[in-house]
Amino acid sequence: MKKVTNFDFANISKIQSNELTTTVKETLAIDFVPAKSFTVIDLWNIRRHGKTTVNSRKLASLL
Repeated sequence: MKKVTNFDFANISKIQSNELTTTVKETLAIDFVPAKSFTVIDLWNIRRHGKTTVNSRKLASLL
């Protein structure tokens, strides 16, 4: 699908563009808890649960 779009960009001076690209605001997350990493066991559980759902659907359609 092809679309033709026209964006009208606002005129920005050199000073404003320099200020926008150099301003960095950082915050520190003190109570940050990293997410659990995805392991092979997680993938195995997802596949195992998916198989039982498909099998139960097939069994229900046979009855």
